[in-house]
Amino acid sequence: MNNKEINETKKVHKILIVDDEVEVLDALTITLKMANQFKSDISIAEDGEEALTELEKHDFDLILSDYMIPKIDGINLLKRAKEKNPNIIRILITGKLDYQVAREAIKNADVDHLIEKPWSDDELRYLIHGALKKKIEDESKRSNLPIDNVKSALRIIRAIQEKPFYHMSSGVKRSVSFEFIQTEEFNNFFSKIKKMRNVRIDDIHISENKYFIKLGVYLRSYERI
Repeated sequence: MNNKEINETKKVHKILIVDDEVEVLDALTITLKMANQFKSDISIAEDGEEALTELEKHDFDLILSDYMIPKIDGINLLKRAKEKNPNIIRILITGKLDYQVAREAIKNADVDHLIEKPWSDDELRYLIHGALKKKIEDESKRSNLPIDNVKSALRIIRAIQEKPFYHMSSGVKRSVSFEFIQTEEFNNFFSKIKKMRNVRIDDIHISENKYFIKLGVYLRSYERI
C-alpha cells in the first residue's frame, strides 16, 4: 500500500444524509458505517431546512439526499449545498429515475450521481468510495498543477469532453483547475474558454502574481440533453 492509499484509508470523510423517513436514514447510516473502503463521520437531517443548518455548521465531503423531502426538495438542497461548498460531492436518491428528474438534477444542481430506489448496498458503497477517492485526487491535483501554457490546458479540457458517456449516474461534469503564472497566458486562456459552450467557470483566484482558475467541464453528450 502506497502513501496515497494509506492517507485515503485513514481519512474520515464527513457525510450528510437527508431523508424524511427514519428507516431510510438508519439503513443508509448502517450501510455506510459498514464500508471497508472508507471511514465516515455521518450526520443526518430529516428535511431540507435541517440539512441547510448542518451545512452551515460543518464542512462536509459528501451529501446524499432523497429527492422528495419536506420544505426544500432534494434538487434545490443539492444546488444550495454546492453554492456553500463547490467541492462537496452531491448524490441524489429518487424513487423513480425518469428523464425529467435527471435533467433537472444535472442542470440545476450539477449532481455527481443519481441513484434509484431500491439501491444495492454494495453498489452504493462502491459508488461513494469512488467519488471520495476522486475528490482526494482532484484536491491533490489542484494543489500541484502549475500550467502556463494555453495549448496544454485546452488539450486537457478536450480530453475530458471526449470521454465516452455511458450512463447518467457516471456524471456529465468533471472539475479541473489550472494555475497560470503569466498574465498574458491567463488572459488568452480566459478569453478562449468564455466562448466554449460546455465549460463553466466555477472559481477564479489571483494571489502573489498567480492566476488560479477552476472549471466545470461538461461531456459533449450533455449538450444533447
